Amino acid sequence: MSEAELTIAAIGTLANLLIAGAAIAAAIAAFMGLDTWKKEKTWQRDNELSEQLLELLYRRKDAVTDIRRPWSIQSAATHDEDGNEINDANYAAYLGTVNYYQSKVETLTTIRAETYARQIRASIVWGEEFGLLNTELRHQEDTLIAALRRFFRSQNPRVRQKLTDEKYSEIDGIIYEGLEEDDIYRRDYERIFTSVENYLRSKLDSPK
Repeated sequence: MSEAELTIAAIGTLANLLIAGAAIAAAIAAFMGLDTWKKEKTWQRDNELSEQLLELLYRRKDAVTDIRRPWSIQSAATHDEDGNEINDANYAAYLGTVNYYQSKVETLTTIRAETYARQIRASIVWGEEFGLLNTELRHQEDTLIAALRRFFRSQNPRVRQKLTDEKYSEIDGIIYEGLEEDDIYRRDYERIFTSVENYLRSKLDSPK
C-alpha cells in the first residue's frame, strides 16, 4: 500500500473515531439533559403541592386561633334547630353562642377536608410522613372540637350535663386562649404545627 493510500486510510479511521465519539458525547448529553429535566419536573411537582399544603396549613392555624379567641359578641338565636321561635331568653343566648362556634368549627372542618384531599396526593409522591404529621395535628384539633362539645353540653339550660370543677378547668384551658406561658394547648399545637411546616418547607428546596 502506497504512502498516499495509508494516509487516506488513517484519515478515514480518524473520521470514523470522531463520528463515534461525537455520537457517544451526544448520547451522554441527551441522558444528562433528560435527568435534569426529570429533576426539574419533580421539583415543580413538589413545589406546587407543598405550597398548596402550606397555604392550607396557615389557614388551618388561623381557624383554630379564631375558635379559641372569639372576637365578637354572639347574637341570641331567634329560632331553634326545628325552626320554632325561641321564647326562653337563656336558651336563645345559649343557642346563639353554639351557632357562632359551630360556624367557626365548620370553617376548620372545610380546610381539613381540602388538606386531606391533597394528603392523598402527597402520600403517593412523598410516602406516609406527611400523613403521619397531619394525623397528629388533626388529633390536636379533634381535642379542641371535643372539648367544645363537652362544654356546650354542660351549658345547655334545658339539659345540663354538669362538669366537675377540675374538668371545667381542663376544658377551659383547651377552648380558650391563655397567656403564652400558661397555654399548654397552644404550645402543643405550635410544636406539631412547626413539624408539619418544616417538612413542607423542605419540599421547596431548589432542584438538585
